[in-house]
Amino acid sequence: MIGLKENQPTLYKMAQTQSHKQEPLSSTTTEDDTHDRSVKRCCQVFAAPEKLQSQWAGLKTFVQVERSGIRDGQSFQERQFYICSQIMSAQDALTDTQKHWGIENRLHWVRDVTFPFRLSTTTRWQCTS
Repeated sequence: MIGLKENQPTLYKMAQTQSHKQEPLSSTTTEDDTHDRSVKRCCQVFAAPEKLQSQWAGLKTFVQVERSGIRDGQSFQERQFYICSQIMSAQDALTDTQKHWGIENRLHWVRDVTFPFRLSTTTRWQCTS
């Protein structure tokens, strides 16, 4: 599973469009209240259009994950798209995306602790010749 960003305009636009046109193959919704936040996650898995499957080897599905809730006293809402080479349930896709974010968050924490200069706003990098 690979996250889509707007730097892949064809795939990103396809995901946005198809999620409004197509019935999902699978969908699930979860809600949890942990770490002083309340989050609702809605995940849907869609079949990738045949035209894109012929252009992108192995592409089978795309996934939409919508998150909304309250974090640090502020409401939030976000939508992310992923492409996938497997046909999987929405529950499995949601679990995979959450594991991915867990890895990302742990890596950033380690880097911030290991390289505390990243936290400094006064550090100026200078290149010498």
